[in-house]
This record gives sequence, structure tokens and C-alpha cells, in this order.
Amino acid sequence: MLSLPQPTEPLFKLLYKGIDISSELSPHLISCTYTDKVHGEADEIEVNVQDKDGLWRGPWCPEHGDKVSLWIGYKPALLVPCGDFEIDEPNTRLGRGGDTFTFRGVSAPVSKALRTKKTKGYESQSLKQIAGKVAGEHGLSVVGSPPDVSFERITQRRERDLEFLSRLADAFGAYFTVRGSKLVFAKREEVHERDPVFTIRACSDDYITADLKRGSHKTYSKAKVSYFDGNEKKKIEVEVEDKAVKNGDTLRLDERVENPGQAKARAKSELEKENLKKQTGNIELVGNPLLVAGQIIALDAGFGKWAGRYVIKTSRHHITRQGYTTNIEINGVGSKASG
Repeated sequence: MLSLPQPTEPLFKLLYKGIDISSELSPHLISCTYTDKVHGEADEIEVNVQDKDGLWRGPWCPEHGDKVSLWIGYKPALLVPCGDFEIDEPNTRLGRGGDTFTFRGVSAPVSKALRTKKTKGYESQSLKQIAGKVAGEHGLSVVGSPPDVSFERITQRRERDLEFLSRLADAFGAYFTVRGSKLVFAKREEVHERDPVFTIRACSDDYITADLKRGSHKTYSKAKVSYFDGNEKKKIEVEVEDKAVKNGDTLRLDERVENPGQAKARAKSELEKENLKKQTGNIELVGNPLLVAGQIIALDAGFGKWAGRYVIKTSRHHITRQGYTTNIEINGVGSKASG
């Protein structure tokens, strides 16, 4: 289990082109924000500084594509790496209220090749092989386990490479993100089965605010894929069950699939995604750099109907002169007891 850091003085460390500029940045800092996402989107940073002397819009101004690395935490010794980023939006703002400068960075490389939409077909390839080819073309590496699914033919239609991989991972049961030079896959089921790293107690100082919702969205106990293959003149039908849902509807999907294995993976993935929408929330806590997207947290019995296990979908870490907060967006993944 993680323990919440004692709220001492927040600390950040920023390397620009490998050089630590934290001491130069600190006197000008308005805010430093790190947003970590479990699937489909690059992680982001945003640094906002005062610029009354014009240094940041002048000689200190970073360029599009420059590399920065960020750590966040507390003095004296708790610093957690957020990763490497490429600057994509330097922005200056001048006005009577004071001049400011902001730069944003994304964890995904912003090279022209990765930002180019393309149409490309893959034949007799597994998703793992496709990911490996995309990584090789851009000097990246594949980390984790892409879904074990193969295609007779799959087409990337006017999509960026990362959008294409994200779509396939999502369709067949995995989270996908980019961290620096790594394409990271994690099977959704394996993530959701992890033990909680932290249990939040109701009516305690474990959190600042907790906004929890139980949606009117349907809960499904089964998902069924039906597809008629006109070329093979046969119908493919597969049904999967979520045993954690005792009473629920059947989610019916008319999806183009090549074989029963693909149909099963699609049905299972869509069932997981739909049931994630049932119980959601946003929790603001005293800054905790150890709470990141993809981890499992638990709400204790004091939360009543909302007690149980949740996956962190997005975490946002925000440091200002006034302090440090963490906001997590969560989705319920069941009530498995913590280990």
C-alpha cells in the first residue's frame, strides 16, 4: 500500500535539453501541471511562469520540439519521475495584469512522420507484429503485452500511427499510451485485477473532495457478437459473460470479425468498457506523486454504495506557490478485496 506523503514543501525538477533549470524557473513559477492518462492520449505537462522582464519570450524561450524531463514531489527527498516530453506549444501573453509565458509538452514524439495521417494495409499480421513495425519505423520500442490477436487483413485508414495502434488496443482489450520513446501496452483485464495501491477512508483527511456518480447507464452481464461473412457464406456468433455482474442485459454487437477468436476478444473488450461507465468519480487529494494513471485504488466501506476498487483513468498533478494537489478521475472495476 502507498502512504500519502506528509504535506511538506512541494518540489519539482525540470531538465531542459538535459540541463536542470529548476532554480532559474522557481522564482517565476505560477504553476506546473502534469497530466497522466491510462489510454489513448499522450501524457502532458504545462508550465506557466511570470515574464515581467521578457526573458521567457526572448532568450529563454524554448522551441517547438525541444526536450524536457519532469520530476515532482516533496522536499527533501521524494521526487517521482513523470517522464520525457517534447515542447509543442510555447505561448506568451502580455497584458496589464502582468506578462506571462506558458509552454506545453507531450510525451509522444511530435515528429512529422508520427503526425502524418496515412492509409496502409497489413496482411497476415498480429497486433504485436504491427506494433513492432510501427515502432521500428520511428525508432521506438514496444513495452508490455499487446492483445494476442491476428488479422488476415487490417487497414489503417487516414489515421496517424499512434491513433491506429490506440484504436486496435482499445478494440481488443488493452490500454495503450506513449511514454517517451516507448509504445506501452497493458491488457485491461490484468490492470483491473491488480491489488489497490491505496485505500481512501470516508470522512477522513485522505482526500479534499470526492465527487462520485452511479450512472443510469446499463450494466451488462453478457456481450454477444454476430457477424455474417459474405465471402465465406457463414455466420460467426460468440457470447462472453462478466461473472461479476449477476443481473444485467446482453450487449449485442454487429461487428466485422474474421474468426471466432477475434469475435470473442471484441465482445470481451466492449463488455469491459461498457461496465466501466457504471460507477465513476473525481477525487481531489493533497498532492501525491505516487498516484498515477493505471493504478488501482479502493474506497472503504464508509463510502457505502461507492465502496470498492477503481482504476485511475487520469491523474492531474498541479503545483503552485500555494501548494500541491492531485486530482484523479476513476472508474469502478469491482469489489475484489485488497491484497
